[in-house]
Amino acid sequence: MLNTIQAHCSLKALQNPKARNCGIIDGRLRSLNDSWKTKDCQQCSCQRSGISCCSSFVTPVGYDKSCHAVFNKRLCQYDVVRKNNPSIKCRVMSSVGR
Repeated sequence: MLNTIQAHCSLKALQNPKARNCGIIDGRLRSLNDSWKTKDCQQCSCQRSGISCCSSFVTPVGYDKSCHAVFNKRLCQYDVVRKNNPSIKCRVMSSVGR
């Protein structure tokens, strides 16, 4: 059984609560109800309450010592593989949100 803890989230209030958008973020004007994934694997959304961002991945912490975790930035996920043979995946017992 895989145990996970909820990912880390943050909320940044809008400077103008009557705004019709969240401003320019990552080079794009973010309208209310927009959602996007950042280059740092954060899942964000623009709401009247502000800009909410949550990590979109978990970090494996419970796995065999003969294995190690390798972050795949393209997929925004960790792969846990054998240290001596990275083509073999390892079983993950627990992960935490970061």
